[in-house]
Amino acid sequence: MCNQADQDKIEAIVEGFMLGDTSFTAFDATKEARKQGITERHGVIKRIVHRFMDNEDANDYPNTSVYEKTLIKTPTGNAYLYHPENETAPSRWGFPEDEVDDGDDASVDPDPVQVPAAKSASALLKQQDPNISLIQKQLVDSEARLPVYKNLLSELNANWGDVIYVSTNGILSKKASDGAVAYGVNADGRIRISQSVLQDIFGNGYNGTFELHVVKDEIRIYAL
Repeated sequence: MCNQADQDKIEAIVEGFMLGDTSFTAFDATKEARKQGITERHGVIKRIVHRFMDNEDANDYPNTSVYEKTLIKTPTGNAYLYHPENETAPSRWGFPEDEVDDGDDASVDPDPVQVPAAKSASALLKQQDPNISLIQKQLVDSEARLPVYKNLLSELNANWGDVIYVSTNGILSKKASDGAVAYGVNADGRIRISQSVLQDIFGNGYNGTFELHVVKDEIRIYAL
């Protein structure tokens, strides 16, 4: 039985994914929980995540995107992927065997889970500037690195093995510039910008929450 303190931490992990507009499964929550010292079985954490997303608890966070739930196929079975509205669920996703949804999930309605969200200033900015094709909020990960995911990098036509340059003014592109740091796109289609590079760009005053704007052939990073 999960104690209240650990349950609160697990729900905070889910909230963090949502605040970062990050796609996730219950197993992603389990992996993050392990890093925070929570030793509950994955099956217990999975039920907490599904219950949190399927009931009204998620509505307590007005600054998050509308989330949908998609049943995806994995090499070991099916799993629910929670992802921002209109974001395509990936066709390739790897999980261990205990991520497979068992009987306790069989009765869960596969329809999208709607998490109401207040329209942010970034949404208004996107409407005002036709050059912005995508805006995404993102938190740093447990190692203080900023992940930039495939849905953003694909806007630059960046694929596995391509090099992305992060300039000294916080702009990502496929073009090299003086002082830029090079990152190779990994097999998952993402890069992770190190804490030292973030500090070089934004100093030590950032709080770990960023907004990424796709503008034509570059991605611009803003510290919130």
